[in-house]
Amino acid sequence: MRIVRWSWEGAIPPTYTEQRTQAIAALLRSRADGIDADAIAPEIFEAWLQERHAAAERFLYPGTIEALAAVRADHPDALIAAVTNGRGDPLRMPLLQHLFDFCVSGEDGDVHPDRKPSPRIYHRTLERAQCGRDEWAHVGDCMLNDIGASKTAGAATVWLSHGAEAAERCARGARRFQSSAVRAERERRERIEAAIRSECIDVQIGGMADLPVALRQIARGLEEGPRDADSAR
Repeated sequence: MRIVRWSWEGAIPPTYTEQRTQAIAALLRSRADGIDADAIAPEIFEAWLQERHAAAERFLYPGTIEALAAVRADHPDALIAAVTNGRGDPLRMPLLQHLFDFCVSGEDGDVHPDRKPSPRIYHRTLERAQCGRDEWAHVGDCMLNDIGASKTAGAATVWLSHGAEAAERCARGARRFQSSAVRAERERRERIEAAIRSECIDVQIGGMADLPVALRQIARGLEEGPRDADSAR
């Protein structure tokens, strides 16, 4: 299989959709002659995207739907939005679409190429929600893209640490196969994430079932600082 590489130094980088579609078109050209790869590739990408949403529903964190429904009930006047770098959109998932008001993507015209961890994607979210910097909370599992970046934009932060230990075990195993440059970059990122962890978490939860309690805690305006949601029970 031929590996295709693109360079966008000094230019706006392509979106994930563009990269995937270009890769599909390149693969089609390498496997068949006389086909309009550029016309077919978007159709294949859309089929993949539909399955990506179906898979996301199949592998939801346990308790996600119940937790979001409880948040809706607790805060009926609040807006619930998804903020993503890619194309994952809960409004395209039947199990979730009734629980979200809108979705902001790093591929949106007023965001790209400033996807997470740029705070711009969060600023755009606040503009669409007509929400002030001190009136919102962000829930995420990535220390850099979610917690650090949203805190910069004024969020009260809820760190979902579920699965973090398993992810770290996988990362440790992968380090054996990395070049020194890649390892150095990973270590730099880990130092940044450690600094974020010590300063930017308002509430930490171990699973989605704890989310309603965490948001009640934030709504009550308890003192700032990392704490486990269990302490608010």
